[in-house]
Amino acid sequence: MKRVKVGIIGMGFVGPIHLEALRRLGFVDVAIAESNYERAKTAAIKYNISEFYGDWNDLLNDSGIEVVHICAPNNLHYPIAKRAIELGKHVICDKPLTLNIKECQDLVRLTESRGIINAVTFNMLFYPLIRQAKIIVGKGEIGKINYLQGYYFQDWLLYDTDYNWRVEASAGGNSRIIGDLGVHCISMIQDIIQQKVTEVYADFNTFLPTRKKPKGEIRTYEKSKGDTQYEDIKVDTEDQATLLMKFDGGAKGVFIGCQCSAGRKTKIGWEIYGSKKSLAWNGEEPNTLWIGNRSQSNQVLMKDFTLLDKPAATFCDFVGGLQEGYAETWKNLMKTVYSAILKGKHIENKYPTFKDGLYIQKVVDASFESSRSGKRISISENSS
Repeated sequence: MKRVKVGIIGMGFVGPIHLEALRRLGFVDVAIAESNYERAKTAAIKYNISEFYGDWNDLLNDSGIEVVHICAPNNLHYPIAKRAIELGKHVICDKPLTLNIKECQDLVRLTESRGIINAVTFNMLFYPLIRQAKIIVGKGEIGKINYLQGYYFQDWLLYDTDYNWRVEASAGGNSRIIGDLGVHCISMIQDIIQQKVTEVYADFNTFLPTRKKPKGEIRTYEKSKGDTQYEDIKVDTEDQATLLMKFDGGAKGVFIGCQCSAGRKTKIGWEIYGSKKSLAWNGEEPNTLWIGNRSQSNQVLMKDFTLLDKPAATFCDFVGGLQEGYAETWKNLMKTVYSAILKGKHIENKYPTFKDGLYIQKVVDASFESSRSGKRISISENSS
């Protein structure tokens, strides 16, 4: 198998996750870039990487790099992706794809015109039981989808001394709860039921309008130290959001998320209610799928490749009872995207692309507009 040279830009929270997943593929050589030379050198030593850059432009100018992984803050996604595409490199970008619809559309156009393989990291689509849920719904086993709910709760921004660049719209985008958390639920739900969100009605709340931003550096999920020096900043993103949704196949649903939920670390999940049965899944127990029945006992389907349909079983590397989790979703995502890269051709409907990132951004922007206007907002496939 040919080896592929890859560049990862950004080694904060998610960059090392990309690195681990890539190393598990077995045929990838990695270079990294950070915001300056010292940061890049420190990360290179920590993760045993021989090639590193203190400027992402220098990494992109490396002619040997075929694929670029964008793990930088959200406001850098567009300029990095655009330059990488112009240089003929395939691009895997963390969500959100960009901060607005116009930038997303531009990247979709560029990738299509230049034949660039592209993906957005909605990694939770690659849990085996998420794939199985899609199969169950597709077979009609739960009947017509009537209603659904999704949720995502965290507590890492509970205090006013909790800070991350995501709380500032200039770096993270206009919406934090929908744009950063809700998109994982929405991408799963849309894929499982094969229906797209067409209308939203949103309520955003900011419980901490002012936060204390450390004058020194603080990493994602890292807590401030007692002697930290702060500056007060105005928060212009939401701490909590409730989103009512309509789907193009007739389903209706709600998403609720909050990053000020004491005791909740990463509580993500969904429930889908059909005319025959219900399905439920949560990320704290990702190896089980609950199946609800009216006239017989409820069921719990375990992650076991002997029990799942082949398209889902493909993502089971361990036998039943041996748990597979979050890290495996990244490995499964990379395995799928890199199968296309090795073939040099996009594989339709196998992984989330920039087009999917664009549609999700339409949902995010519509939610933001709804929260500001107090009105229901429709989403169109062709909306600008």
